[in-house]
Amino acid sequence: MIDNTDKLMIRDKFKSFDISKEDIRLIEENAYYSSFDKNEVIYQNKKKCYGFVIVKSGSLRAFILSQNAKEITIFNLKQNDECILCSSCISDSLQFEISLEAKDGLCLLVIPAKVFSELKQKYIKLSNYVLDLLSKRFASSVFVMQQALFLPLSKRIQDFLQENAVNKELNLTHEEIARHLGSAREAVSRILKEMEKADLIKLERSKIVILNLK
Repeated sequence: MIDNTDKLMIRDKFKSFDISKEDIRLIEENAYYSSFDKNEVIYQNKKKCYGFVIVKSGSLRAFILSQNAKEITIFNLKQNDECILCSSCISDSLQFEISLEAKDGLCLLVIPAKVFSELKQKYIKLSNYVLDLLSKRFASSVFVMQQALFLPLSKRIQDFLQENAVNKELNLTHEEIARHLGSAREAVSRILKEMEKADLIKLERSKIVILNLK
């Protein structure tokens, strides 16, 4: 059972898809919260079917795992972001073989797959919204792959630091950065040390301080 604040949020959000009051009540009655610990893998290779999820707190990352066990992050979901996590809700031709991992303590508001799939088939505006959401995730994935193929690792690291820094600091190890970028820890460490020598960053234990990145 979800709280009254989220019931109001659902009513406001789904009325824009011309969903009937009865079906909105169906969503409210079936939606629930699901919580996860930091670094917990919550979805992998279509083995779990959630349905439609909204990030209530925390964040998670979507990544692809290669055959040689290297990871590359393809997108991140933060508070209030939405995602489809069920093969029965969308076409297999649009779905990626991805895994999702909680980056922090994570809480999701979940609309179960059975309920959401039926509504998607019933309401064309909701179906179009799902396709638009998936197209954005697909575009993000393609962009990441293009960067991995065509940008030097040094540029990718600089971009990653700037995009993920909070108050010019990142509490990440070299291994964690390598996992996000699909690279080797040794290569990431070498470039970070070169950046430190150039006074662009300062390296501390499990923390990177940005000094002069543009």
